[in-house]
Amino acid sequence: MKRVAIAMAMAWIVVPAWCQDGMGGGKDEKKQEDKPAAAEDKIGKSKGPEILKKTAAELAKKKGYHADEKVTIPALGGRGGGQGQEPSWEGVVLIKGDLASMKGSAEICAKGAVTLVKDTKGAFVEPDKLQGQAAGQAGAFKNPQVLLGEVFRFAATSYTGNDEAVDGVDCKIVETTADPKTTEEQIKSTLDRAAKSMGGGGGGGGGGGQGPMGGMGGMLGNLANYVNKKESTSGYKVWIGKKDLLPYKCEWTLTIVVDKDKIPGGFGAQVPEKIEAATEVKISKYDEALEIDWPKEIRAKFGIAAK
Repeated sequence: MKRVAIAMAMAWIVVPAWCQDGMGGGKDEKKQEDKPAAAEDKIGKSKGPEILKKTAAELAKKKGYHADEKVTIPALGGRGGGQGQEPSWEGVVLIKGDLASMKGSAEICAKGAVTLVKDTKGAFVEPDKLQGQAAGQAGAFKNPQVLLGEVFRFAATSYTGNDEAVDGVDCKIVETTADPKTTEEQIKSTLDRAAKSMGGGGGGGGGGGQGPMGGMGGMLGNLANYVNKKESTSGYKVWIGKKDLLPYKCEWTLTIVVDKDKIPGGFGAQVPEKIEAATEVKISKYDEALEIDWPKEIRAKFGIAAK
């Protein structure tokens, strides 16, 4: 009897693990199964240039997306110390052809860098055909595809920043800067646009006949001659989705540093030492609801086939 009791005790001790499931066995395996899988991160420790190269490739696979754009136009000229303006638009962007249809502060259709704005008569014209504030706002619009194209163009100097979510999408921020030549061109374009919106000729034109600078509008047109090129910058930030490597937000900030003391005629006192113009674009709904009711006039100008 003693031998039987000992044998039964030994059998209990060496029961195989697969027989112990109902007796508390396999707990570690169950915990492992219940634990949710970690979200896939396609970025990892990749550097900026590599991330942007992959992002450009992923974006090219898409048909289009929805975009919300806001532009901050700083107040210039010391007229009451205003906070500037923030025109905004929302609409659809088609990647093939770099086409954009946006509505908001103005109705805008764009193909690449060419922007056409609906005027008060219902015709689509170039922004510089408008007058005053309308011209300044419309001229500040930047086609989201053009903006992203600039980011990819300067990928070689890019670097990674913080992690930050955009509308619930986990993203990695990648930053880069434009080269000096492009920055100079952007500064001149921005100041010319400001000059025209204030009645100046832009690009050194007169306007107003007030002294050698030609009034405030003329001064802004000439301001490019008094910019500190070494201190002025053109910077980009793009939020890249970790799971799909697609952009969900993009910011472009142009910072113009002015050598105020070199401006003649006392106009330097009316200009801030630093002028910042910022563009923010939020991107969503890739390949969703991309149908656009293009005006007949736009179809003809942009070569868009009728359906």
